[in-house]
Order: sequence, then C-alpha cells, then structure tokens
Amino acid sequence: MTAVTSPPRLRASEGCLQTRGGVVRWRLGLRDPAEAASTVAREWVEQIVRAHGLFAWTGFAAVPPFMKPRFASGGADFSVSHSGAFVLVAVGVGARVGVDVEAAPFEAFRSTALRRRMLTPAEHDRLARVPADARLPHLARVWTAKEALVKASGEGLRRDFRRFAVPALLDAPVSPLEAAVAVLSRDAPPEVLRLTPLLAAPMPEAPFPTPLPAAPEAALTELS
Repeated sequence: MTAVTSPPRLRASEGCLQTRGGVVRWRLGLRDPAEAASTVAREWVEQIVRAHGLFAWTGFAAVPPFMKPRFASGGADFSVSHSGAFVLVAVGVGARVGVDVEAAPFEAFRSTALRRRMLTPAEHDRLARVPADARLPHLARVWTAKEALVKASGEGLRRDFRRFAVPALLDAPVSPLEAAVAVLSRDAPPEVLRLTPLLAAPMPEAPFPTPLPAAPEAALTELS
C-alpha cells in the first residue's frame, strides 16, 4: 500500500486490496469545502481507473435516483461515500465493493430510534459493555461496516440492519473518523475492512486496513 500524490488542495491516501477474483483500490482523503463531495468522489474514481489502467474508461452510466451507481461499460464496480470534509471511494475489478465513512462527532448515533433500527439483539448487548464515552464511535464503527456491506450487495438501506451482524472491536482506540470497505467476491466469504487510524491533518502517509476481528462469513449471517 502506498501514499499517492493528490492536487495541493487535497490530502489523500490510497490502498490496494487483493481478492480471490480481482483487485480493489480505495482512496480516502479531504476535499476542498468549496467543491461538491459528489464531484470530488467521481473525479477520484476516474483517476484511480485511469492511473492504474484498470480498464478502458468510458464514463459513468445514467442510473435512477437511489440506485447504486455504476460504470457505463465493463464488469467493474465502484462505491463512494462522504462525511464532512472526508471523501472515500473504492473501485473493484472482479469484485463488488461498498464503502462508508463517518466523521466525528457522530451525533446521529445518540438517537435511540436509530440504534433500534441498526443493531441486532447481540449488538445491543455488546454496546452495553462499551464505556459510555466510546459508545458513539463504536456505533459509527458498526454502522460503517453495515452500510458498506449493503452498498456492496446493491441492497442499500432496503436491507434491514437488525437482521445481520458485523464484528466490531470493543477495545478499539476511539477515532474521530470511521471508514469501512466491503468486498464481495465470487466463491469467497464477504470481507469488511476498517481503515484506521485515518486523521484529518495531516493524513497518514500509508494507512493500513485492519480486518474486523471475526470470521468474515459472520458479517452477512441472517438472524432467524
């Protein structure tokens, strides 16, 4: 994994994940507040495809609102996310990908209604064992993993987050940023990678993805 040089207005780090059937390249960084996050995200996706020669660039397909974005041609996949000044993108060749990023202060996760909507019973029990001052980052960690998975599958928020569990580190250091990349490959269990620590200023020279500490197949286990 290597750091990449971005335009002066941006600080970003890039990584490469090898899968059984292909490769996933991701980039996480800061955008200029004057630029729309969606514009920066699509620029980064195109830059990754072109810079690494992943396939012949033909642009993005037109898709209906709330549908997963896709390329105009080819079997590759991509996903984008943004929170505050942060932008995260991933491109998968031979694999489906999903990403999500959440930046502190994670105030949305104070909502009792949201917690009921996003956690399994076991995850509710796990939350009770988390120190009070670490609960919002913990919830952000769970949310980014789940959101990345449903974006990779193409189900999005139609999927009931209460019906599947993801692993989450109880003793992970509290971070002002939570970011996850999910990878779905043929004939392989789903993978969810937490990108940590990734701090705002300056961006780390070469962040390393940390696999979530459980059997990957547990990530998509349906509850009966």
